[in-house]
Amino acid sequence: MGNKLVYKKIERLIKTVEESGADSMIISSRSNFLYITGIDASGTIYLNLMTGKRAALVPIMEYWKVTQELDGTLETYAVSRFAFDDHPNYPLLLGSMGDALARFIDGDTKIAVDSDPLPFNLTKDSSNGIKFVNISKEITSIKRRKMTEEVELIEKASEITERGLSDFLNSIGVGATERLMYGELIKKLYENGASGLAFDPIVAVEENASNPHALPTAKKLTRGKALVVDVGAKYGPYCSDMTRTVLLNAPSYRPLLELLINAYESSLDLVRPGAIARDIDMQARKILSWRGLEKYFIHSLGHGVGVEVHEAPSISPLSEDVLYEGDVITIEPGFYIPMKLGMRIENTVLVTKNGGRPLNKLGMLIEM
Repeated sequence: MGNKLVYKKIERLIKTVEESGADSMIISSRSNFLYITGIDASGTIYLNLMTGKRAALVPIMEYWKVTQELDGTLETYAVSRFAFDDHPNYPLLLGSMGDALARFIDGDTKIAVDSDPLPFNLTKDSSNGIKFVNISKEITSIKRRKMTEEVELIEKASEITERGLSDFLNSIGVGATERLMYGELIKKLYENGASGLAFDPIVAVEENASNPHALPTAKKLTRGKALVVDVGAKYGPYCSDMTRTVLLNAPSYRPLLELLINAYESSLDLVRPGAIARDIDMQARKILSWRGLEKYFIHSLGHGVGVEVHEAPSISPLSEDVLYEGDVITIEPGFYIPMKLGMRIENTVLVTKNGGRPLNKLGMLIEM
């Protein structure tokens, strides 16, 4: 992810801590550790505004990975209940994570935390008079307002996903099973530079695609069918998310796919800072109602994307979220007629001051 971006994220967090009136901060959730460091590992971050201390406390098995990746941006400590080496050449804190953390917060008076209840058996009544303030909502807001560097990483992940999908479509043919296609798709993502998978891909034909989270089966691809591919590569720690429905000599399905594209484009037109998320969701349902398909649209229209593939905001019928400039969201209308047919399309979209900017370039109407 790069040290520069880690530093910028820490500075944004420090500003939030200052605004809360706290003099230090504990980050204990895995998702927030991933956001700040770019490393998917269990760990705790401690920042002290008064002393300038910036530390990452990690289980001993994660120590070398985290140290290598952070490269000095945070002072990293290994935490272990047992000393495997009498003379370790690395900073070792014996005890539990709570024991290790207690050595840092001794003397603190007000600590910002990212979780409620408090982590590591800390309590508001028994922590030497320390006051705690929950800034989890503020951290979520920071994560939603993507910096330019973050958008560029998501765009790169999206480019890899599109190249992988294009190569995949050029390599498959009639008779391929969902399981074989699933394996081929993953191979193509890594061949095109993926750092990892944002999620387990979905490769589903016709009636199996009526399950939005279909598992690959021995079902074969045949002419006259629709193939749904939901896929996302990672680039660094950042995710992408894209779905295409491919028509294999199935012209009768084209009007249905065009309806989904219409629902996507109509919803995209509403994307802007200040837009109410549920209004965007309801617009897609309105378009699908033209063909009586709204009752088969059984999931939210979209979600946020970042270092996790599902983040805030929620683009759903009940969402009270309001879009920010810098949000990266998905727009993914679909319908699922049980045991008969499922279809979905999806792009990842950046919310800009001028509206929604799709980060995907691959066309949505794909016929083979």
